[in-house]
Amino acid sequence: MIWKDLRAFLKASWPRVASHDVMSVLQAGARWDEPLPEPLAELAALAPVEVATALMVPVASAMHDRKPWDRIEVLGALDALIRAGGDPSAILPDVIGALDVERTREAAGGVLHRAALHGNPIHTALSALAPYAGSRHGGLRDAHTLAALQAAGQGDAVERVGAVIRGLAPYGDLQGAIGLVEHQLLASDTRAVDEARVVLDGLLEAVPDRGAAWLAVVPVLCTQLRSAEPSWRREAAQAAGKARHVLAGPAPGGRLEPLVEALADCLAHSDDGVAGLAASALGALVATGGSLASVRARVDAALLDPREAVRSAVSPALSAWLVAAGLEETLPPGRSHRRIWALTDTPVEGPVVCPHCGDPDAAVIHRYHHRRQFGEDNLVETCCPACRVYSVETYGYDH
Repeated sequence: MIWKDLRAFLKASWPRVASHDVMSVLQAGARWDEPLPEPLAELAALAPVEVATALMVPVASAMHDRKPWDRIEVLGALDALIRAGGDPSAILPDVIGALDVERTREAAGGVLHRAALHGNPIHTALSALAPYAGSRHGGLRDAHTLAALQAAGQGDAVERVGAVIRGLAPYGDLQGAIGLVEHQLLASDTRAVDEARVVLDGLLEAVPDRGAAWLAVVPVLCTQLRSAEPSWRREAAQAAGKARHVLAGPAPGGRLEPLVEALADCLAHSDDGVAGLAASALGALVATGGSLASVRARVDAALLDPREAVRSAVSPALSAWLVAAGLEETLPPGRSHRRIWALTDTPVEGPVVCPHCGDPDAAVIHRYHHRRQFGEDNLVETCCPACRVYSVETYGYDH
């Protein structure tokens, strides 16, 4: 058996796993036509899961011979072996040790997270993961969350989360929402924990329907949008904004109303990220059938928010909803019945020709210019006294 035969064998054994990640570590420069070392040549007699387990130690051993920036490739191969069903118990000390090196920390957290989702105990790594409980790196923080859940006797919940993720794969647009469910399972408030467990039941029932799964998470999104910690509000708003990518069509009547309310409450939040992401998420919900009728006053107030990120996201959301509700006529792209970027109608330049109706007395009320290393970007918003239409024109160049 030669290396080329092993590649074909692993590819056939794990159809949904990137076996080339494992091969790149094992082969380590050997030619495709070279014979395999004897231990590897015996793999063909094993079942696919047994092969994944048998390769754990040989792959992990490569970590000790590589520089930190090359060890990430090894950790990626270990992740693939776990996805193939391998038992990582023997190599967890090596992975935990990789947390001490900045270059490999995030990748090691991802491997531990993957191991937990596949039913492997990682609570022994809890103390090593503790410094990263509030990390901005999702893999590290989520690994700590799952280790803490296992340590708290909620290993069953971790296994159910793993089943949901495998059933929804690829689940990228739901990753943030499911991470919030994991986080809420650790809440000190028993009602929040109970809510998260009910949501987890709904996720399992929804598999493999990604749209139904996203709708099942709405109660947790609403709870986290009212969190005292702005970082969780930001994550919840970001997860809510994935609606346009997950829902295939308009959501069933009333399912989005609680989420619209929770997002509208965030529009005036002092944290710029919370307010901006909430405004953007409202646009995503409108695109999937959400109504702004019950939050109109808060949306109108946000149009006068001094923060550009809030105004420029809320304005298109309101326009889209008014058009969908038959309360406003449709305008061409780049046109609006209300300001999008500018805070007031005060001219900053003018007069100019209105891009919409051609009137020569339109005024520029907002201009943005950014020079990049290899080009520039420009955005101009105009207000026309004749047609009362606001126009946004963008242009630039690359070289």
